[in-house]
Amino acid sequence: MLSVSSHELAVALARRLNQVVPAGIDVHVQGADLVVLHNGHVVGTSGAPAILETVEALREPGENLETAVRAALSGVQDYIADVTTEPWPGTAGSQPNPDARVDSAAVLMWFGPEDAPVLRLPPIDLTATTAPRAPGP
Repeated sequence: MLSVSSHELAVALARRLNQVVPAGIDVHVQGADLVVLHNGHVVGTSGAPAILETVEALREPGENLETAVRAALSGVQDYIADVTTEPWPGTAGSQPNPDARVDSAAVLMWFGPEDAPVLRLPPIDLTATTAPRAPGP
């Protein structure tokens, strides 16, 4: 059974996002929240990783992991676009939608269409010994 903790998902997402966000933006983790800072000031918080703590997540872990990732990426994207007044990671006034897919070994994440993403984040390996895990049934 696929089991990922909300805190570890937030940590994995923050690490990947901090590699690609614009200068002056930082993504920190507080509990299971992603906290977005612009020049050291909090501009928003996404609690989307906590979706993994719902009852529905126990029934449909892969689907809920995808939902949590999409929602977290969308929230961070909106905060970045608000403070930079530019679509991120888009160009020419177009802000691509974030998306995610869980396969048997990883969480795949990108912005825009899967076959031609504007930005693809490094996958989260669910098979590694350091993969995000939570106690599960």
